[in-house]
Parts: sequence; structure tokens; C-alpha cells
Amino acid sequence: MTTADDIGACGDWCGKCYHFGHDCTGCSSKASECKFLKCLAQKNLEHCGLCAEFPCDDLADFVPDDRLPRGFHVESLRFRARFGKDAWVARYRQEWQHLVERR
Repeated sequence: MTTADDIGACGDWCGKCYHFGHDCTGCSSKASECKFLKCLAQKNLEHCGLCAEFPCDDLADFVPDDRLPRGFHVESLRFRARFGKDAWVARYRQEWQHLVERR
């Protein structure tokens, strides 16, 4: 079951990560550290793809690890804003199934 905590406001899906559910609970556990979550809280938005300033420079340059290419998060959020959360989850769960199976 996918919850709001395993869907990153930045366009990443925490559900692909081995640490999620073990020693990490996703975005909500990092709210005080995350510049994206702080910004969204100020603007009262669910995710960055809904922002009038999308994509901001911080998001356009965001590459948290070597599994995702530069620009991934922007395209991911464009998809989510256009098709919705359920379609987004289905797409990335299928794309990253090999990582989920190893968890």
C-alpha cells in the first residue's frame, strides 16, 4: 500500500529504496531538513509539480543519488500533475519493481 510518506514531494518514490520502512519512514521524517517540504508547507501545496514556479532551480538541479538522472524529478512531477497520484504510483512501482522485490 502506498501512502503519502512514500511519495516524495520532489517527485521521487521512497518505496524504491531499501531503507524505506526499515530505518527511514520517508518524507515526513525529514520535513525539518527538506527544502522542498518547507517550501510546499509555506505554499500549502501537495507536491512541487503544482507550484506556479515549477520547476524551480533547486528542483531542476536536484540529484539525490546516482540511480536517477538530472531532470528525472521534473519529468516525474509533470507526469504526476497531469495524470494523478494513482497513475504515478502505478508507473513507478512497475518501473522500479526489481528494487521493491529486493526489500
